[in-house]
Amino acid sequence: MRRSRISVPTLVLATLLTLFSPNATANADPTASADASVEAAQPSSSELRFFTYNICGEGVPACGGPPKDNARRINTVVSQARDWGADEVFLQEVCRSQYEAILNGLKPSGFRGMFTTTVSGNGLCGGDYGIAVLVKGPIVETAELDLTSGGGNLPMEREPIKSPCVKTYTKGRVNWACSVHLYWLEYQLGVLEAAKLTARTDAWRAEGTPVILGGDFNRLPVSVVMDSFYGAPNPDGKGTFDEVDETDAAYFTPNCPPAPQARCRSGQPTHLSFTDPTDQKIDYLYLSRGDFTALQGEVLPRDPVISDHRLYRGTANFVAPATGPYTLTDANSGKCLEIRDDSTANGATANQWTCNGSATQSWYLALSPGVPTRLVNANSGKCLEIGDDSTANGATANQWMCNGSATQNWRANPSVGDSWTLTNVNSGKCLEIRGDSIEDGAAANQWTCNGSATQNWVRHM
Repeated sequence: MRRSRISVPTLVLATLLTLFSPNATANADPTASADASVEAAQPSSSELRFFTYNICGEGVPACGGPPKDNARRINTVVSQARDWGADEVFLQEVCRSQYEAILNGLKPSGFRGMFTTTVSGNGLCGGDYGIAVLVKGPIVETAELDLTSGGGNLPMEREPIKSPCVKTYTKGRVNWACSVHLYWLEYQLGVLEAAKLTARTDAWRAEGTPVILGGDFNRLPVSVVMDSFYGAPNPDGKGTFDEVDETDAAYFTPNCPPAPQARCRSGQPTHLSFTDPTDQKIDYLYLSRGDFTALQGEVLPRDPVISDHRLYRGTANFVAPATGPYTLTDANSGKCLEIRDDSTANGATANQWTCNGSATQSWYLALSPGVPTRLVNANSGKCLEIGDDSTANGATANQWMCNGSATQNWRANPSVGDSWTLTNVNSGKCLEIRGDSIEDGAAANQWTCNGSATQNWVRHM
């Protein structure tokens, strides 16, 4: 069973390895710092908002303290995500029933999610127990990372250590988002888990996709486990991430580099156990370095009837330009590419219709000459493709769960005026409206590229 705090032997060992913790404080439960950017009622159109929260399941004994209020847990997460305007939410020690209630509460706000089971049929949950990530945007790919390590001279974790990850479009920008909960006892296992996690995130970054990690890492900032995440010039940092609270000088300690260095492996405490008076930072929000600017974080006061953790939230701005959502109008008809009848089903066909601003007429894509791009429907979160990988003239375009196949990739090239042609990577043929039709409901298909107006598409915000 997971613990919600670091055991004393482990804390001592980590402290010896890293000299001392910069985060211990005598504060019983400090209030959140005032930050105008983070405290704004609603985010700007480009600002990314996210938070992580370990909510202690439905009664994990290690949480201790007052009796827990399950309805309050669910309502707090939903209200924070909805009313504060969060884009991504990372939850740890969450029951499947809690996750489903939270997701149902957030669906009207456009959220989708992924739950990963770490213990099946847990009696403390009355069902599955695990970890979750929720995002306000289409999910185009998922990955469940098994970080479980050990064996040989090392013990095994008491339960699987897994991380649910989703590839999504947030504020029109593609990114991977992973919820993290590393092992709470032997630090050597945490080192191995961190290495597995960053090997995957490094691969995503090599593909050009930003990464956001949120969760309970169960280690102090100066622990050797965290070396894998913090980047230089932080002492011993060998990672490629920035932590949203690492520039908060109010929590710098003597262990921090001298000025003018503005980064430090420190930050506001996020966890105060009901049985241990040591206030600690063990929850983190990491963003891949170079992909984000204006990082800021804050920790809210602890609600003891929810958890021994505090809700930790942050804000940032993407560096990369937005990839949508856009509308694509056919240069011949002036009508919008859409998925018929607002369908979210695999295989639903694409057609044109008078532009009306609906989500099914909105697409995420990146137009760069000759560079393949996906066309992800904002309503369904699915990718435009040519059915059955067909290379034949007249084969119909439809949507399908994104899978990275060649038929779901389109090579964009500038054409007449501000229009573009979209050539299917699998077939080498152009997306068009069948028969040069200008009628509502006319199907989209592929045909040998010929420069006709119906094979030209104009992108609009």
